[in-house]
Amino acid sequence: MSIAARDTRRRRRGRSRCAVALSTVIVLALSACGVPTSTPPVSDGPPPAGGGSANGGLPPPPGPNEETSTADAFVNDYLQAVAGAKDPGAQIAAARAYMTAGAAGAWGKPSASGQVNVLRQISGWTDKIVTARDGSTVTNVTGTFEIVGEFDVNTGVLEPPPAANRVSEAADRRKLTFLVGDSDAGSGRFRLTDHVPPGLYMSEQALQIWFAPHPIYFWDPSHEALIPDIRYVPSVLSGIQQATWIVNWALGDPSDWISGATQQTVNASLVDPLSISVTNDGSYVVNLSTTAHALEPLAPLAYQLRWSLGTQTLGSEMPTPVDVEIEGQSQVVSSDDRFRELVPNLAPARSSVEANAYAIKTAANGPGGKVVQVTINPATEAIAMKPAQPRILNSPNNAKVVAAAVNGSASAAALVRAVGNGESLWIRRTGNAASDFVQVKGLAGTSMSRPQFVTQPAGAVVVAVDGQLKLVDAQNRVLPIQLPSGISSVSAFSIAPDAHRVAFISGGRLYFSVITVDDPPTMTTAQPIVIGPNLATATSVAWSSTSQLVVGGQDGSTGKIAELNVDGSLDPNPFTRIYPSDNIVQVAAHSYDPLPPLGFDEVMVQAGRGVIAGRTDGKKNMTLTAPFFQD
Repeated sequence: MSIAARDTRRRRRGRSRCAVALSTVIVLALSACGVPTSTPPVSDGPPPAGGGSANGGLPPPPGPNEETSTADAFVNDYLQAVAGAKDPGAQIAAARAYMTAGAAGAWGKPSASGQVNVLRQISGWTDKIVTARDGSTVTNVTGTFEIVGEFDVNTGVLEPPPAANRVSEAADRRKLTFLVGDSDAGSGRFRLTDHVPPGLYMSEQALQIWFAPHPIYFWDPSHEALIPDIRYVPSVLSGIQQATWIVNWALGDPSDWISGATQQTVNASLVDPLSISVTNDGSYVVNLSTTAHALEPLAPLAYQLRWSLGTQTLGSEMPTPVDVEIEGQSQVVSSDDRFRELVPNLAPARSSVEANAYAIKTAANGPGGKVVQVTINPATEAIAMKPAQPRILNSPNNAKVVAAAVNGSASAAALVRAVGNGESLWIRRTGNAASDFVQVKGLAGTSMSRPQFVTQPAGAVVVAVDGQLKLVDAQNRVLPIQLPSGISSVSAFSIAPDAHRVAFISGGRLYFSVITVDDPPTMTTAQPIVIGPNLATATSVAWSSTSQLVVGGQDGSTGKIAELNVDGSLDPNPFTRIYPSDNIVQVAAHSYDPLPPLGFDEVMVQAGRGVIAGRTDGKKNMTLTAPFFQD
């Protein structure tokens, strides 16, 4: 079998999108914003210079009076109309503007909550000229779609599709038909004339253009872990407005994606009134009412806000300082490294240099092989064994290995070895008294997944044994991880750098959950992640950034890889690959430190035999298998 590598010098798409979303924040020293009593934050400062709209952000989508040459193009514009709206009422008004008066009156508009169905188009439009009920000639425009999720502009959350328990994604695909004719005013502009599909819709392309994923962090109940919650920040907002929305979301409720393992930041009554401003040096000042004394100590809130706001400038490796005030009096200023040091699950910094890559060199005889560090040639993408190997792998027990993990400092390694009639886990930690790999007792099984080191508990390893997740702590104590209700087994998994969010595969479907800090740990409700239409069945998954996954799977006999956001939406230019007549056995990626902007974007793939390692021919390595990056 062979391994395919991705160009290691390419910029990470997901990271650059988040950076673009907040790029205008660098001018915040010129602005300020306030929050009226008992209402969400509303920016009242001047817009930054150089913005594309009155708000200083991207220009909003074109309106219904923009000239369009075809009925198809008009429907495409309709499916992006709500992307420029900042609240449910404005979304409804934006959609109505595309309809004739009669169609708007008969339209089954959504509830005041403003849930928007985000659509992924499966096939192109089909057009047919028909006669409407009023006798006019209209164009019947029909397309087939898959619902990626339900978007709420108030919270920035893309929730899973409503049919969470459907048999398959294909079964939930639907056709939507739009009747396009002339406007009431006879202006020659198109309008939707009859039977407009009820509810609010937005194309996935509109989500990609006018919103950007951004992590909002929430504490677990024990205040031992900050867990990211991916939200979509409107790009039509100015930098100060984006920052205000982020702070407001951080002071609110976590989404259903992570709510089972986190808690609300503060009681709403404790943040009334609230103001946010920016000092001349670019620090945020968040001012709470006197009742916020009940929240003391306020340092955890300051750390949470710093992680949520992230970095303001593309060259910074530390988030913007935050000053939390009560009635204008400074209570705590977070401006040093304690925002990381005092958050146990995020304290170990992720790599900010190119990650180490590993694979198993297959043995000439017998099962498995030996774990080796490999290099990826940046010019040719050829993969080769590194001449000098790390000391952690120097052991006679580094043999008969079928899957493995090495931590970020190369001070610990975990091997799944095919010894005897089954597989067993062996761990070596150089800081322990044992000088070699030792077998973890009570963990033998018929089949084991690739193990993974996590930061919480420190030095722990997670592995799936015969479909059941197990946590092995630093003392090699084995703890079962209770699977979510309705999930009987896991065939593959990947844990995010925060050590709690987990993407896993069960029955060929991709799910999201959160592993709690409990002893023993449990998993929150499994949330399905849409992978179609590119993949019919998922087989392997890896986190490639704070908000993104690389997923390998099958579409019939063809192996495919797709990069997508953790909620199932696609990046504007997602990394994809097709492997005809090959099965995707394993995908590997590395999620770097989420704060500094980096240019590394590695992916390695094991897919059948003879897979090309790179974007051009001639980069095969038939002696390696089971690729992975440092954890």
